[in-house]
Amino acid sequence: MLRNAALSILLLSVLLLVGCGRAREAQQAVQAGRQLQQKGETTIKTDEGEVQIKTDKAGEQATVTVEDESGQKHSITVGEDLDTSELSLAIYPGATKEHGQVITTDRGKQLSFGFTTTDSFDKVAKFYKGKYSDAKISDIKMPDGRLLNIGIAEPPDMTSVAVHQAADEDQVAIILIEQK
Repeated sequence: MLRNAALSILLLSVLLLVGCGRAREAQQAVQAGRQLQQKGETTIKTDEGEVQIKTDKAGEQATVTVEDESGQKHSITVGEDLDTSELSLAIYPGATKEHGQVITTDRGKQLSFGFTTTDSFDKVAKFYKGKYSDAKISDIKMPDGRLLNIGIAEPPDMTSVAVHQAADEDQVAIILIEQK
């Protein structure tokens, strides 16, 4: 799953480069993807800076670091085993962590984690509404499911909780996003 996420990030980079008319860099990104599958680490150098892509040995975590022309580095780390200890948002009791992502820039970090539970939507919604009763809460019932969105902090300090259940699903998905 993580290798797919890392390759998805790489594909997005290729599409952005192609969209910007930078075919040479896009070709380098494709070659880098092949190297990433073989070595677990690769670097793409462009006139604007460089991109480093690394995966851990077990393939459970990937980091993409971009250095711009001024030398500032920005990175995104995705993986199943990312640590949630920096997250100050409440994690629903008994929820299973499905994925995580940490974006690091010169402005700080954005943590994003996805969880699932087999508890009812109403039970999960009650838990989060109780925790963040002062936040902006929208509970939307749709023909194909239900969505609870809790906006705890406005951008640029975006912090939110999203709870979703599709009408045909037994599981409830929980997304926690926090800007630090």
